[in-house]
Amino acid sequence: SQRGETVPINDLCASFQHTVCDILCSHVMAAAEQTGDKTIVLAGGVSANSGLRGSMEKACAARGLSLFVPPLPLCGDNAAMVGAQGYYEFLSGNVAGPDLNACATLPIEQ
Repeated sequence: SQRGETVPINDLCASFQHTVCDILCSHVMAAAEQTGDKTIVLAGGVSANSGLRGSMEKACAARGLSLFVPPLPLCGDNAAMVGAQGYYEFLSGNVAGPDLNACATLPIEQ
């Protein structure tokens, strides 16, 4: 710390989680309002976070939205699986050139 004071790490982490949950919930609620959707699905590794689950449950209940969350054992993050596959692709010589660019808005259908 700048003044020689100890930063209470538990408080810092709790504040960070609370802020992230607030932002995610507000964005999801805004998207649901904009689209008119009445059903929210919380999935992926982030859905294992109890703070986010609780925040999303409260936000959905307050707006009459349905929330679907998989059971906790099914909420694992697949980053390790993706990384392992990347490793084997690299070993087999399947690599992309430096001109490859991610585009998150490409349509699924071609």
